[in-house]
Amino acid sequence: MEGNFFGLIDAQDRTIQFYFEDGIPDEVEDARHLRIVLMDFADVDNDGSHVRRVTIGEVQGLIETAFQVGADPRQFRGLQFESWL
Repeated sequence: MEGNFFGLIDAQDRTIQFYFEDGIPDEVEDARHLRIVLMDFADVDNDGSHVRRVTIGEVQGLIETAFQVGADPRQFRGLQFESWL
């Protein structure tokens, strides 16, 4: 799973991506608690992304929220800006 991602583009052409930064250990049966997914909103105008590391269990709810409000980082709490430069 490490390196896999899922992305959405909303009607305003904003993007949200969920990127697996690490794999799930073989001995883990329920991975919902693992904080190994990077939620990323690209901000091309500012040469960076608004990001937050989330658990696998949070991803489905965050995707549902994105479908409701769009991929607008202002609608998601706890994001930090990371520069691409």
